Amino acid sequence: MKSFIINTILSYKWLGINLIFLLLLFSSCAGIKKIDAHLIKEPSTINLAKESDKSIEITYSGCGGFLINNGISAILIDPYFSNTGPIPFLYFKTLKSDTTQIDRFFDKQLSTTKDKDGIIKAILVAHSHYDHLADVPSVFTRVCHADSSTIYGSKTTKHILASVGLEKNVCAINPDSLKKKNSEIEPNWIYTKNKQIRFLPINSEHAPHFWGKKMVPAGIISKDLINYPRRIQGFPEGDNFNFLIDFLDEQGEISFRIFSHAGAACNADIGIPSNEILLEKEIDVLLLCVGNYNQVIDYPEIVIGRTRPRFIIGNHWEDFFRSFENNQRSPKLIPGTNVPKFIEKVNLRIAELGLQNSLEFKLPFPNQTIRFNY
Repeated sequence: MKSFIINTILSYKWLGINLIFLLLLFSSCAGIKKIDAHLIKEPSTINLAKESDKSIEITYSGCGGFLINNGISAILIDPYFSNTGPIPFLYFKTLKSDTTQIDRFFDKQLSTTKDKDGIIKAILVAHSHYDHLADVPSVFTRVCHADSSTIYGSKTTKHILASVGLEKNVCAINPDSLKKKNSEIEPNWIYTKNKQIRFLPINSEHAPHFWGKKMVPAGIISKDLINYPRRIQGFPEGDNFNFLIDFLDEQGEISFRIFSHAGAACNADIGIPSNEILLEKEIDVLLLCVGNYNQVIDYPEIVIGRTRPRFIIGNHWEDFFRSFENNQRSPKLIPGTNVPKFIEKVNLRIAELGLQNSLEFKLPFPNQTIRFNY
């Protein structure tokens, strides 16, 4: 009862802010037709080399989510399909995983709703907000092979997932271990069980949602929960991570490199790999969060300039308060974020770097796949 009262108070506290947020949306959000040239509405192929014998597929699953698959091993980032809305009623609604959409997504992408062969090696959780974590239990238990796949995220993520019996399937990332004190400390690479993928968590931050305020809690959970949260207030942010992801060849050398800055926008020069690591291998694809970019400084210019990727995929650009099914067909732009202005900033930075003839920025529809030949 006490928890219900607290949640209700919090709900009313944020209701007024959400209504203001809606007014802001209708007064400032540009239409999707203005960004049509940057949209990917159907399966696409990008050739990163004139002659190629390797390929990898990156599928946007909406919000901060991606499925990255080279046909042998795959990795999931922040899978979320159970879009909850509309905004003014968000704090009152009970969260429930949309298992129909989950099954449809994986049936389309893996030709099965159950990964019996264990191709999915990891689920990476950038932070613990509901739109990054709430569907992870359903995805893991319905789709993943428990002996082949591991969930990686913050201690808050692990404490939340303990409430559904998944604590043994979660590897909690310690943010203190990622703080580089001198150049002699080796990066804390994490390898999947089959050693075909490695990834490097990098401490990051989460931008405010609007006017310097966050719509959902920014705290942590320090002990295992008894009951799985059913309101968005039950998913505090926890620690934030970006991920540098390397797909490795048979000799253990880097074959394809992805930098995921998909979890959240953040202030300049935070959450970016070190220059030493970037010199090892160029970044083939940058996954770049669009939402709330206007709440932080020099984003995304610094990220693009430091990483100089060969291709950029934007995410968290669509209105995820609408249903996943509707967003696959006709997405609308995320509330409170001027997406056309973001594209202008990206294109300007690309031109400043002299990469306008080689570097593309695209926004895929949810459940659309880009195949990269390299």
